[in-house]
Amino acid sequence: MTIIKGDLGIVKINGSEVPEQNEQSPGGFVPVNNDDDDYDGTADILNIGKVNGEHDLVQMNVHLGDPGIAGIYTLSTTSPTIRIWGNADKSSPRMADANNPLEIIFTQSRPTETFYVEGLTIGAAQASEQIQLKWTAAQGSMTRVLDTVYFTVYEVKGPQNVPDYSTHLYTGDVPGGGYKESWTLTARGKDGKLIGGTNNKVIGDTATIHWGGGAYVGKAVFTPWPGFEMEWNVNVVRVDIVTLTKGAATTPGKPFFFKNDNDGFVYVFSGKINGLGVEGIFMASEVTLTGPTANGVNQRGVTHIQVGFVQNVTIDTSLGLYSDLTSLSQNSIIGQTYLDASPGEVYYSDDPSSVLKPIDAANRTKIIAIVDTPAGKAPLINGSAKLTLVVTVYNFTTYIVAQTDDTANDAADVFTSRAVVDWKLAVDEVVSLT
Repeated sequence: MTIIKGDLGIVKINGSEVPEQNEQSPGGFVPVNNDDDDYDGTADILNIGKVNGEHDLVQMNVHLGDPGIAGIYTLSTTSPTIRIWGNADKSSPRMADANNPLEIIFTQSRPTETFYVEGLTIGAAQASEQIQLKWTAAQGSMTRVLDTVYFTVYEVKGPQNVPDYSTHLYTGDVPGGGYKESWTLTARGKDGKLIGGTNNKVIGDTATIHWGGGAYVGKAVFTPWPGFEMEWNVNVVRVDIVTLTKGAATTPGKPFFFKNDNDGFVYVFSGKINGLGVEGIFMASEVTLTGPTANGVNQRGVTHIQVGFVQNVTIDTSLGLYSDLTSLSQNSIIGQTYLDASPGEVYYSDDPSSVLKPIDAANRTKIIAIVDTPAGKAPLINGSAKLTLVVTVYNFTTYIVAQTDDTANDAADVFTSRAVVDWKLAVDEVVSLT
């Protein structure tokens, strides 16, 4: 009788192995490797080879025993949702997937081999992905399945590049549901927190995270099952609104400015603007984006952030008085607040001079500006009477906002205000018609 020994061990986050009786149910939990730890613009699952900073693979130990006779150990899987690597950063050329078993050379000096499991796509069910350890005799056709372990492949979603002081949604999708799924925040920056959490922990598969100020790599950790977790790293980009030097304006207006209550200054000029030759309000700020450094990459995230102007207008008064002194034109828009932008747009202006969207880390500072020339009108004729007086009062609120281009969990629809100014257009003017 020949006893062939071999055992697979799923390694938990604390370094211990899943008990033998739990290797098939619930088994191990491995995340889809869909983040970008090395910040090369490609999800890590698409990189075949070393990934700097890779930390999302789950360790698996292979314990072998001397069979006493010649043979070959193989590690294999029929699951298309996982891959097996020889190193934690995928640098090993030794790799196994559904189409390629991996042969293991046994030596008594190294009876335990270490491998790492990578998730490719979310699994169909809990514990639906299996890995087997087999032994085949060198002579003859004798094959033995020595051990089988099962994995659940789950998926984490949420924006990976965000402006600081912004709030975003993060989710963990575990086939079949997890056990006390939870989110924790381990690196949150100034004022960062899990909304609705206790001690920066939320029980459940969904978390709303407010990222605090600064340029740093935020770390949100999702636990699908006790002993397993995915650390979701987020590049938090600092958005600075820089004070501008006040310039001279021609008459009739003189420069004036509003200080933002939170960060930076927005300078507003009334009257005709030097060099522009237009009547209206000119608003400008110098914006600088600063990203964190991690895994050898500086200014991570800055090319994914966009900064521009959003303006709302509230109609206080919009009316006309006519020559018969009995008729009055008053618009139904009075008392309403509107997004002041072109139809279908959010930004007041999508002109390149009004928006900062860095093409690279070297172009992450820019003065963005807009000119608004508001107008309010009443009908020139009201019945037989002619317009004689116009009274218009529009209240404007202009924001400098930052957003990410990351669409995960609708993150690109979040506009975070970084500066705000309130201003008013007031017209009380006699109209002379010839």
